[in-house]
Amino acid sequence: MSKKLIAACMAIAAFAALAIASTASASPVLTHPTGTVQATGATITGTNVGNTLMTDTNGKAITECTNASLTGELTKNSGTAIEGNVTAATFTGTGTEGNCTGTFFSSPKVTPGVANGLPWCIRASSAFPTADEVQIRGGKCSEPAREIRFALDLGSITCLYARSSTEPIIGTLTTEPSDAVVHITKQLFKPVSTPFPCPEEGLLDMSFTLTIGGTAAYFS
Repeated sequence: MSKKLIAACMAIAAFAALAIASTASASPVLTHPTGTVQATGATITGTNVGNTLMTDTNGKAITECTNASLTGELTKNSGTAIEGNVTAATFTGTGTEGNCTGTFFSSPKVTPGVANGLPWCIRASSAFPTADEVQIRGGKCSEPAREIRFALDLGSITCLYARSSTEPIIGTLTTEPSDAVVHITKQLFKPVSTPFPCPEEGLLDMSFTLTIGGTAAYFS
């Protein structure tokens, strides 16, 4: 084999090794504290960073919630995949009785636990097509996917929206040295039951940071 061919083969091998190393470094793992892989079974809390918004396609606020909280259990943390089941979710704001506010309605009550509501599965995986991708879909992670639904209760009127079981919410995660934060941008929810004057569609914008036992967790 010629020296040039040997050199070319070595270059290809080095490139392949670099690609494998890059893929491995992108494999998600949840640590708490930083550098320590978190064991499964831990209770995880997600708390909003900034306001949680649902807007119509013209950018008008359907709901604006100043406080949002997600609670769940870590069920997988293998080094190539992270999974957890969200079992409780609350959305509140500065409206009447602590409800959220909005452009169309002054104090809509956001109820996520309606039919086909909780639990939700949140997961990250090295098998996802995009680095640092997070997916959220209805049902436990160990169960078949189902819709994510939520309702806006307006007294005598209820607006009901859903995210299809075949279209998980897509978000991104931040990695160390930053705290573990999940960002969700312009994720579409379609109407299930939207009597007048309910808007026909909603776009979700939300960011939340993850903590365990009151202290920050990290994505590595």
